[in-house]
Amino acid sequence: MPTYCYRAGDIIYHVPMSYKEMKRLQKKDGTIVLTVKDKKVIGRRDYPAEHIPRKSTGDGAWPIHSEAAAVNPEDIPRAMADARRHGVPTTFDREGRPILRSRAHRKAYLQYRGFFDRDAGYGDAARRTPEPEPKKRSRRRRERTMVDLGGHGRLR
Repeated sequence: MPTYCYRAGDIIYHVPMSYKEMKRLQKKDGTIVLTVKDKKVIGRRDYPAEHIPRKSTGDGAWPIHSEAAAVNPEDIPRAMADARRHGVPTTFDREGRPILRSRAHRKAYLQYRGFFDRDAGYGDAARRTPEPEPKKRSRRRRERTMVDLGGHGRLR
């Protein structure tokens, strides 16, 4: 989700929202009304601030709210109890999305639910591939490997 920057006086507010939401809330002159600590603040879009690289704290984007692993909001208490019973205590936001605290918690939760990450890296919940079945030999190949030992067929 993109982050848009708005300046109100000397303060720059970083607001994560979708493009559609930004188009709906922002006026044509680039201003927007932000609610900060129960106060209305008028901010003007600050394009240069959006392109300044911000320092990373090294913790990634944790915690994350997983849209793909969400449950029905009515089922949140049952999902929390079930996750706790399986050894992966997880909280949910009001929309039913699990709040995954770390990479290890995400892996454990996805594996418990039977999900996997299609873009998994080392240590992520990857797809489990089943063991390949042994190839069956054709009848012709089996006959070629048989040796006649007095009526008893034996493999070479």
